[in-house]
Amino acid sequence: MSPSDPKLLPFRVRTQGWDEATRLTVFDGHNRIRARAMTAVNTELPKGLYQVRFERLGAMQDHLVIHQSATDEEFPPPQRLSAMPATDTRNTHEFYEGPGIYFSQTSTTIDPTDQTGLVRLMIMLRASGNRSFSGVALASGLTLFSADGMRITGFGSKDARIDEAAGWLIYSALLNPGNYLLVRTAKNRAEFLPIRLHDDWDSMVFIPHEGGLRLSRSSLDMVRHGAGFNPSDELAQKLDGAMQGLGENLDLLPDGLRNEAIYGKFSHPLHGLIGAYAHFLSGRRQERLEQQVLHNLWRLLPGSPDVIALLILAVEREHGGIPDNRVALEQLAQNVFGTGAPPQFPMDFPPMLRPALRALVRASTEIPDLIQPGSWLEAAALSTFEGGGAWSVWDQDIDSVELALELSDEGPPVPSSQKVYAAIKRAISDNAGVALEQVRAASRLRDVLSDPERELRQIMRNVASDLGGPEAAQVSPSRNDSVRDVMRTVQDNLRSIHSRTLSVAPQTDLPDWLVDF
Repeated sequence: MSPSDPKLLPFRVRTQGWDEATRLTVFDGHNRIRARAMTAVNTELPKGLYQVRFERLGAMQDHLVIHQSATDEEFPPPQRLSAMPATDTRNTHEFYEGPGIYFSQTSTTIDPTDQTGLVRLMIMLRASGNRSFSGVALASGLTLFSADGMRITGFGSKDARIDEAAGWLIYSALLNPGNYLLVRTAKNRAEFLPIRLHDDWDSMVFIPHEGGLRLSRSSLDMVRHGAGFNPSDELAQKLDGAMQGLGENLDLLPDGLRNEAIYGKFSHPLHGLIGAYAHFLSGRRQERLEQQVLHNLWRLLPGSPDVIALLILAVEREHGGIPDNRVALEQLAQNVFGTGAPPQFPMDFPPMLRPALRALVRASTEIPDLIQPGSWLEAAALSTFEGGGAWSVWDQDIDSVELALELSDEGPPVPSSQKVYAAIKRAISDNAGVALEQVRAASRLRDVLSDPERELRQIMRNVASDLGGPEAAQVSPSRNDSVRDVMRTVQDNLRSIHSRTLSVAPQTDLPDWLVDF
């Protein structure tokens, strides 16, 4: 309703914790803005019903306030959506935070004896809701490769830790700094997420599972080597929120953090990187400071394609724009970045951030030899995949991903026929309520089970648990199968999974849309 009394009364509404990233807007009954401020509104308003909108890092929540006398209320800031199990996000529980903290400093694999120069990569797959994920293969189709195509892990039970009931899977290992690819195969497509590990910094990638893995909605945190993940770290929370906004060209970084970044007052590489992107995408101009922030970022992240893309964004706005040849760009980069690791041209690996990939693609129209032919960067540049989010996620035809026949060290050995048969008999007996000796090899499932469609799902989950891996749960036997048929299907499935590994290559054919054009 509209304010009904012209008398002005004190109106104070604030954010719990005095969070400077939260903006408050007060609307009256006619949807007119009556006040706006960061963190707290402290004004005088007539009696009435007001709507107070809280906005923080892309999240928004409204509260109704009945203003009949002096108002002094405090509300929690809105919780944002993120794959990172931070304390300011929705669907975050201690059963996500605890494992994230622990495995950000502890490997799920056997650490190498010589750890000199290694840094940690932790990849956490996590459910975004509250339902049980028992029987769901969280890492189905997922493989981590180095940029040269060497398989690092398939996220099997030997390399990863999993809690199906809580809905998380974690891989954590000490690896060499460099470029890596997270590849997810599904149906007729292969989806790629680039990861770059830097000297002295541990990286943690959080990926949501929402009816399937969503690589484009991933979150990234970087900490000093050995420091570990802190779900209460306010800087990490604000950087994560701002990073999600970059994918939509939204500047969600609080003013103070952006100014600190562009003035070079940062020691965290993501702070400088995201702050610089927020600055350039906003259209602001501070040429001398921009060169200083690029210099400092290159010192923290030498060789980073994302920093080179920032240089492109900077020169795009200058008189003359992007140089028309690679030699001129190399000289410009050397002048801005200074001594140390020189940029490598032509470029062959994509940046992690989508705005950076877009900048490099634009620059390649002016500098045709900017991108290495046949490289992962060319594959990403030619892809039409737009999954949203801040990451440079792209996809390729499944033909670019081959199943190479070789022995894999992933998971347990393929169980014998006798062990598979015994596991299936036990599961049928337990779920169908029949005596074990009544379950014979020739028994048809439809004759043993009272409700085959419902009972089969639980039976296969029991078999998977009994055999020590989730793969058997993906088998879908027919109600007309015999127990022997199911046994053979399960064993063939396990043998196929444990005896093959993926090999990948960039797909750099011209896309159909360009050929048609």
